[in-house]
Amino acid sequence: MADLAITAGGRDGVDGLDGLDGVEPATTVALAGANGGPWLAAYRTLIDAGAVVLLLDRDAPPAEHRRLLDAAGGGRLVVVDGDRLTVTGAPASSGHPPGTVLLPSSGTTGAPKLVPRSTDSLRAEGRRHARYAGLGADDTLLLPLHLWHAYALGWAHAAFEAECAIAVVPPTALGRCAEHIAAGATVLALVPTIARLLARRTGKAVPDNALRLAMVGAGPVDAALEERFTSAFGIGLARNYGSTETGALFSGAPGSPPGCVGFPLDGVEFRVVAPDGADMRPGAQGELLVRVDGGAWHPMGDLASYDPATGLRLLGRRTRAIRRGDRWIAPEEIEAALCRHPD
Repeated sequence: MADLAITAGGRDGVDGLDGLDGVEPATTVALAGANGGPWLAAYRTLIDAGAVVLLLDRDAPPAEHRRLLDAAGGGRLVVVDGDRLTVTGAPASSGHPPGTVLLPSSGTTGAPKLVPRSTDSLRAEGRRHARYAGLGADDTLLLPLHLWHAYALGWAHAAFEAECAIAVVPPTALGRCAEHIAAGATVLALVPTIARLLARRTGKAVPDNALRLAMVGAGPVDAALEERFTSAFGIGLARNYGSTETGALFSGAPGSPPGCVGFPLDGVEFRVVAPDGADMRPGAQGELLVRVDGGAWHPMGDLASYDPATGLRLLGRRTRAIRRGDRWIAPEEIEAALCRHPD
């Protein structure tokens, strides 16, 4: 299919990649355009060259592209159009180390910012995904997501690590997504909205498919969505939790209780702490802190509780919570309790 790319290679059939051969390490290059095989080829060429790569939303207006490139210190712009690439602008050195990827994010405060991720951290995230999913060279990873978003990019690196095939389709191309499922895609990474739309699109009969893992990130899975997707495709929804700054952190099996995101991935440590910083007992709620591969502890801004049997349960954002003595009370927890009441 036209959307399919073999990630072990990268340059065949893509015009304009020769224009990236002269990219110097630690110079800023913004990448925009339709994601797919050519986008992946350009991205891999840039990070392999040690460029500082700013990932841009293809649908953002040119003025926003310029603003973000200025915020990154200036540099060149690479635009992917079909199987052609165009390069404009003048080289500019970056203050970030070679191989840094800059991801625009609203951040936990709602203020726009550029989040730097090292290539090593993205590769480590890819390995965490690949290990959990058991990705191998015979798999086909299907991504109906924008690759310039952090969740999808982590899965793309999982395909790089496993050297498996990857199919990337626009989130709105549900028909093409269904075609890839029918053609033998084995692992599907998606978000709740796309899972819901795909399930609605399917008729009463479960289509023939080879899916062995469908994982939702960047949003919660409730019981209704789990049931609807399972009925449509014969497979439940695994869950994933992470952030732009840290990458994927937790994954949970299909059928996990609503709000639960499972258990820490390889190399991830976590704490659930009280307002005074003391560790909470299992099952008690507090603020979630994580660290990856022995790095610094990172406050996630989320309230959570941990049950050794079911894993981590997210309760809401700390900034929206009400503090009562030595505990936080999340509005989402109260709302969920009220919704369970028969009246």
